[in-house]
Amino acid sequence: MKDFKEEHLQKSLKFLREGKIIIFPTDTQWAIACEAFNEEAIERLYIAKKRPKEKSLIWMSSCLDVMSLYFENNLKLENLALKHWPGALTLLFNLKNSKNTQGARIPNNGTALMILKRHGGILATSSANISGQLPVKQPNDFTKIFHSDDIHIVPNLFNDKMTFTASTIVGVSPTSNEMVIYRQGEVRI
Repeated sequence: MKDFKEEHLQKSLKFLREGKIIIFPTDTQWAIACEAFNEEAIERLYIAKKRPKEKSLIWMSSCLDVMSLYFENNLKLENLALKHWPGALTLLFNLKNSKNTQGARIPNNGTALMILKRHGGILATSSANISGQLPVKQPNDFTKIFHSDDIHIVPNLFNDKMTFTASTIVGVSPTSNEMVIYRQGEVRI
């Protein structure tokens, strides 16, 4: 018989492979997530959150090496990642062969890291709430907000602390090459 943690992990991975959505704890807030490169799954996530398409999703992975395959090298951001990841810091990297940026982070939460490591790729994520509303703190409330059997809610399997404070968002100015703090959150830069 599988243990409780393994059952949730396997169900999460199955949902992701099937283009469905999962909700899991992070060090900051609950995250809603899907495969980063599955357009149908991303569309489902936007609809579930009632999120405007102009607002991008944050990529999460368990390791910088996986995400760096898609990002231009930036020593300033990479040094911040090495110092603060896993943690409550979202970094805005320039995508390779594009003028677009992409927010990325590695959360410091056992459940999140377990899912991300076993998944092995990148998840597109956002806070698990309806866009513009307060963050949800109790997992029991998700079934009231998201009415779908295509969303798996993973409990905080390791009872890790969640701060319910947004992550700090940092990027590099394209004109001055200086660090820019776009949102001050838990991590002080």
